Amino acid sequence: CLSDWSSDVCSSDLAAACGVPVVSLFSAANELEVWKPWGPRVKILTRHPTCSPCGSHECLRTDGYFCMAEIKMEDVMDEVKVILAEQR
Repeated sequence: CLSDWSSDVCSSDLAAACGVPVVSLFSAANELEVWKPWGPRVKILTRHPTCSPCGSHECLRTDGYFCMAEIKMEDVMDEVKVILAEQR
């Protein structure tokens, strides 16, 4: 496995524990330092709106799910490109 790109789910934890490079997208629902995957090859992408950490499984805001919507695909792809370049 060259890398794992996922949200804050178990696959990120397993990949990081096995030394696989991880790009993990985290919502503002949970405290990052408690729930992030640990490892030297882990990159976390997250945003911190004023409502974070909310602790909710569903966004309580009525004006959008900002903590995930603010993570742009370009940001994810930039991190993935760094990982792939390091593996060459």
